Amino acid sequence: MEVRQQLIQIGIMMLMGFLGIRLRLLRESSLDALAAYAMKIAMPCVLIYKLPMVSSRETVLSSVRVFVFAFFMYGVMLLAGWACGKLCRYSGDRLRVHMVQTGIGNMAIIGFPMIAAALGDAATIYVAIIFLVDQIYLYLVAYPLSFPAESGVRMNLAMLRRMLSPMVIALLAAVAMIFLNLRLPEDSIITAAIVNVANSSQPVSIVFVGGIVAGLRLGRNAGLPGAAMTVVVRMLVMPIVVFLAADALGFAVMESKTLALTVALPSLISMAIMSRANGSDCEYATVNTCVTTVCCLGTLPVVIGVLNRLA
Repeated sequence: MEVRQQLIQIGIMMLMGFLGIRLRLLRESSLDALAAYAMKIAMPCVLIYKLPMVSSRETVLSSVRVFVFAFFMYGVMLLAGWACGKLCRYSGDRLRVHMVQTGIGNMAIIGFPMIAAALGDAATIYVAIIFLVDQIYLYLVAYPLSFPAESGVRMNLAMLRRMLSPMVIALLAAVAMIFLNLRLPEDSIITAAIVNVANSSQPVSIVFVGGIVAGLRLGRNAGLPGAAMTVVVRMLVMPIVVFLAADALGFAVMESKTLALTVALPSLISMAIMSRANGSDCEYATVNTCVTTVCCLGTLPVVIGVLNRLA
């Protein structure tokens, strides 16, 4: 499916989620159940089914350099978020939230389906490897920064235990299947059930995003300038910088494009959820997430077009 068609479908599914909340067909409390289903059941099915089909041992081993590059890339993006937050004169909780929202994108819900639509199944292994980096930063950096500055919560390696989510476990299992040359049998009833659940991951995830947008309430100090800066810096400028850097280091075009599109993704939805639970600046986290998610319907085609020209 072409990226433009994929984006139109994403827009329609977001509208369904938006209308579902506004027309009271869905309760806002039901959004948590949708997110849990997508992250804990549907997306793991995608990894278990698709990764062994489209990857090989050689691809996994060669993607180690993608992991290393992505690890440093996330660090640079977080520093960029801190610098942009300072330019917006943010401090305290808002600066911490802005740093995360610029540094870490919505890899799980938007990243997997969008990058696959843009680059094809061949990019799935690279997306999965970058997702592992994403989870490290999510629990080692984003989670402690979702607490108020005065809470005293700091980064520590013990937080990495939270990484053992169903998606990470499914990723490790899929990599093991690749090395053991195992695949789900194509004509099995079990495989058919897993595929059906996997196919539901994107629509459920996007409906959830639309519901989050519907629940947005803008206050006087909502932080729209910061969200706009995130769109420009994270979603338009840095993808080109990342692509050029990866290309200069000798990465394959597929690897460079995958890394660049990872940076072009909208902000982290989980930060809005974590900051609400932990008493930080939930309003700004939600505004940033909603603004960047809606804007990605326009920025992603622009970035993909520029990357195709550069390649």
